Amino acid sequence: MKDYADRAYVHGRIHALMDGFPGRARYAEMYNAPNAPAAFAAIPGPSDETDISRIKEHLFRENIYPVIELIEASAYYRPFLVSAIRLAEWHNLLLLAGRLDGIQSGDEWLDISPYDILPGNLNKTDITRDEILSTVHGTYLEGIFTQSQGSALDGTPDRFIRVFLDSCAVSARCLELYDRKIVNFFIAVVMTLVRMSDQYRYHEYYNTVRGEQDENSDSGKWNIFNIPAGEAEAAVKRSLKQTGKMDVLPYLNFLLAESMRIYRREWDSSGTVTAYLVRKFILIRNLFVIAEGFRFGLKGNEMAVMIVCEE
Repeated sequence: MKDYADRAYVHGRIHALMDGFPGRARYAEMYNAPNAPAAFAAIPGPSDETDISRIKEHLFRENIYPVIELIEASAYYRPFLVSAIRLAEWHNLLLLAGRLDGIQSGDEWLDISPYDILPGNLNKTDITRDEILSTVHGTYLEGIFTQSQGSALDGTPDRFIRVFLDSCAVSARCLELYDRKIVNFFIAVVMTLVRMSDQYRYHEYYNTVRGEQDENSDSGKWNIFNIPAGEAEAAVKRSLKQTGKMDVLPYLNFLLAESMRIYRREWDSSGTVTAYLVRKFILIRNLFVIAEGFRFGLKGNEMAVMIVCEE
């Protein structure tokens, strides 16, 4: 059954779901477990699985499915939620690009069906560029890959983030003005974090001055549907205090804290949806950190420092 929930129902449902996110104590039980199956024993699927890639697939699908249920329930939020969960296709796209370049970097596939652009049947070792081009033709992913025989990975992350944020901004047009403003603020926050990351990366690896744009970078050129980024950029830099060091953990901690700040203030708005999505993707990222920790034999305290969580 679809389209049975109005805007208020989605907000109320998310308020209930917010209580289910693990805290530091629960994460500690996971990363201090003797092995991966024991760590995830409470989650359907992974408890009897030993292959880390299969465990990650189970963890992802189990945790993304409540978002898919909200997509089915709400015509109001459906376009934005569909655009948001397609962030998972970044992983799948890089997996395919790596294979085209002869790089085998794992085989786990993040399943967001039935809202995927890249279907699971592309997850094969003998994938061709033409198969990918045919699949993405006419979708928002068209243009990320070209007919060029150069490296498939070259520039792919930057291009994906650009079209992903474009897609989210387009989908937010369906929302009421106040809801749209909140969503656009978060898009601007992500744009700012990507720019800051790009500036540090080009400074470190290409020896350019911070703020100066390398010819291969899209950073600083983005103007997604005239979303005003000034407020978001000021908030990010004020919080992170521009230490000059690029580390993903402060970025994620800021994103989590800012989303929860707006969630608590704007409890009956799209702030509930953005906060839920941020917490959901950070949860999945944390579970993947723990799973990979077991793959590479990390100790519990080594995994603990990589967990992003509200105190």
